[in-house]
Amino acid sequence: MREKEFLPLVKEKLGIEALNPMQRKMMDTAAEARDIILLSPTGSGKTLAFILPVLKMLKPASGRVQVVVIAPTRELVIQIASIFRSMRASSRCFSATMAFCRRSFSSILSTSRLCRKSSISSS
Repeated sequence: MREKEFLPLVKEKLGIEALNPMQRKMMDTAAEARDIILLSPTGSGKTLAFILPVLKMLKPASGRVQVVVIAPTRELVIQIASIFRSMRASSRCFSATMAFCRRSFSSILSTSRLCRKSSISSS
């Protein structure tokens, strides 16, 4: 999606008039950097700041999985999926599915077939 497509959705679906400076900086930095660490207080809009560059990377109607988001807690998975779904409500360019389990992420990686077939490791 292009910025001009999803930024109006931020206002319409999330009720956010304008991105805050941290979110704008994230958008600019994500276009240039591969790895980003975002440190900001609770309630500052980090989840949206994380999601906006992801939306920018999505290719409409590709028919393939384009992004997999892994979060450390069930609550964060629900929060991320909720924002994705809100943004999707009037734009059918993507879908969002959420999954979570009760096992720890490290135990999933250690028993995962994905782990044995890739370079993912846990510590």
